[in-house]
Amino acid sequence: MRKKKILIISFIDGGGKITDEEVYGVVITLFKMLDKKPKVDELDDIVDDILEKVDENGDGEIAEWEFVHHAMKCPFLADLIENHTGWKSRKS
Repeated sequence: MRKKKILIISFIDGGGKITDEEVYGVVITLFKMLDKKPKVDELDDIVDDILEKVDENGDGEIAEWEFVHHAMKCPFLADLIENHTGWKSRKS
């Protein structure tokens, strides 16, 4: 079976940032790609964790540079990146 690859590019509306609402949409889409259905509390916890760890300047949006530099700090994103893209962090 072929691995599904996940790629997040240029952020949803083309504005160069992912808003907190868009983060919800991205997380739901990622769960669907993995054939999983998140519980509402789980979804909220994951989105909160992403915003807390990746949104460095706390403006409620994730810029591309923030994602590149901080995505691996979030366990949900780190798991997706390492286990579903074939990319391994330098820490591995």
